[in-house]
Amino acid sequence: MTLLALAWALSLAIQSATRTLLEDSLLSANPLKHSRSLLKQSFLLTLLLNILLSAFAVLSVDTLAHTLSSVPELVPVIRQNLPFLCLFLVASAGLTSLKAALMAFGEGKLAQYLAFCGFFLAGHPLSIYLFFYQGLPVASVPVGFALGALVTGLLYYVRIWHFGIDWEGLAQAARQRRDP
Repeated sequence: MTLLALAWALSLAIQSATRTLLEDSLLSANPLKHSRSLLKQSFLLTLLLNILLSAFAVLSVDTLAHTLSSVPELVPVIRQNLPFLCLFLVASAGLTSLKAALMAFGEGKLAQYLAFCGFFLAGHPLSIYLFFYQGLPVASVPVGFALGALVTGLLYYVRIWHFGIDWEGLAQAARQRRDP
């Protein structure tokens, strides 16, 4: 569990650093090139970090299951559902850096609307369906969260890369905030 908490904390730290670095990269001579490369590097770093830590957690599932619970009846439940939790962790990895980018671009409100769409219109209905109709009581929650994170990340990705970010306008706004 400590590994999963560490992965989540590192993802949030990378999200915070991404937001700060993106705001600073908008002040560079070529904001489009620097911001895009920084965003791609942050996305890949977060994704790889969470894949590695999740893979380690899945490989050491027996040790983690016994560490998380001293109740012998819960160990098989943890062992069975830990891969689903790791799936959610990997799915939410890219989400954090893309959300940081939208927040750095001044579109935090849009990021929240897109997260609502991803989680409440896609993820939670899947969790409810899996729980009540397919009989997956514990696994339905992380699977639904993973789908919600994937849909939200996809919406963020489409907004950033396909609906055009005015990089020059953002650079001018960043310069005005620095030099009032």
